Amino acid sequence: MNLENIVKAEYYTSKFDDDGREKIMVTFSDGKISCYHMDGNNSDTQELKKWIADGGTVIDNPPE
Repeated sequence: MNLENIVKAEYYTSKFDDDGREKIMVTFSDGKISCYHMDGNNSDTQELKKWIADGGTVIDNPPE
């Protein structure tokens, strides 16, 4: 994951996926969208956690 290409990151909830796990949906500059479970231990999730800790902004976008 290239953190410099993040355009937007927002907390993600879906009425179809109510497992209670914190998820963040990330939009990249090339238009790709990925959703990360924040309790995961894979390298992408760890990089995203570091990006947030370093000041990356995650939009709190609750479902309507």
